[in-house]
Amino acid sequence: MQKENLKLTYRRKSTILFIEYFVFSLFFQIIYELLGLVNELEYTNNFFVVFFFCFFIYYTSSEFIFKKTLLMHFYKVELDIEETFSFKFIIYSLASLLDRTIFASFHMFFAFMKYEKKFLCEKLSEIRWRNTEKLK
Repeated sequence: MQKENLKLTYRRKSTILFIEYFVFSLFFQIIYELLGLVNELEYTNNFFVVFFFCFFIYYTSSEFIFKKTLLMHFYKVELDIEETFSFKFIIYSLASLLDRTIFASFHMFFAFMKYEKKFLCEKLSEIRWRNTEKLK
């Protein structure tokens, strides 16, 4: 039983997702305000362009390079994928946009109701979250 992976439950994944939603919101708000100060840039007036730019920097690029985001690092969770440069990762990144923005509150609700299910990005891409914390 030593050195086995701890079970990563839906409730724990939903909690990570929900907290990270607020961390991303703070990151986005800071970037949006900073870009708002620079009036010379034309694309800063478009909210969704700045949102997708921040989403790409915070989530997609960190998962592409490190296989984890900031909060996933603190909770010792990472993506279970060998190669990030693949079609599955593209599907994962697109579907995670929905999971992390629109469905985050629903995931938290289902976690409190004790459902055990997978995120939409996990179902579509077959990339799972893996717990890296070991038993001692």
